[in-house]
Amino acid sequence: MRKIILTVVIVLTATITSFSQSLNDISIIIGGGLSVPVSENNMSKYFITSVNYKFASCWNTGFNLTGGFAYNINTSLSAHFIVDYSSFPINKSMVLKQLRLPAGTYVQDAELTTVAGKVGVRYKFPYQLMKSVVPYVTANAGIMNIASDEIYVLIDAYSNYYARFKNTNVLTGSTAVGVDILGGDNSAMFVQLGVEVANTKGGFFYYLPLMVGFRGGL
Repeated sequence: MRKIILTVVIVLTATITSFSQSLNDISIIIGGGLSVPVSENNMSKYFITSVNYKFASCWNTGFNLTGGFAYNINTSLSAHFIVDYSSFPINKSMVLKQLRLPAGTYVQDAELTTVAGKVGVRYKFPYQLMKSVVPYVTANAGIMNIASDEIYVLIDAYSNYYARFKNTNVLTGSTAVGVDILGGDNSAMFVQLGVEVANTKGGFFYYLPLMVGFRGGL
């Protein structure tokens, strides 16, 4: 009986130890920052409108949020799943300029938003730029949902202009470079600059996300 109990204790101890080590290999990722639109002209393919308006450069720099989980394959390489959100407010002056309407014409607030679920890998270089600062690169691929509020312009009491957006899902990919600022044994603050590229009907839509955040073990 004692041998059976001892065997059970050993098996449970080994299982708990293995599970604990597995948890140590998993970390959470939380961050946010700015998203700078670079080429959003292709979004015109998704707007339902009665005029020939290309929506060139009509979205301002917005913000982004990110969250996910990573699994540390070894000390340098990790795999992850993340969800990214970006929001770009409308550039009202550019809308009026392209519609050839005078400044002060009413333009309703609107935002273009993206939500992407991606899997990827991150490689951490085996050296430090300075004490506790470690550079890395990351690459991701997944699916992005692109949506926008209706664009509405009140021209006068008798006429207006509007464009409705057809929500769409597209393939997307991203890459980024950054640095980890090491904290504890399994935690770090990070700063990274990347480029997000989505394959839309009108061509590639891309923007530059600048993020700061935290990654740490469970």
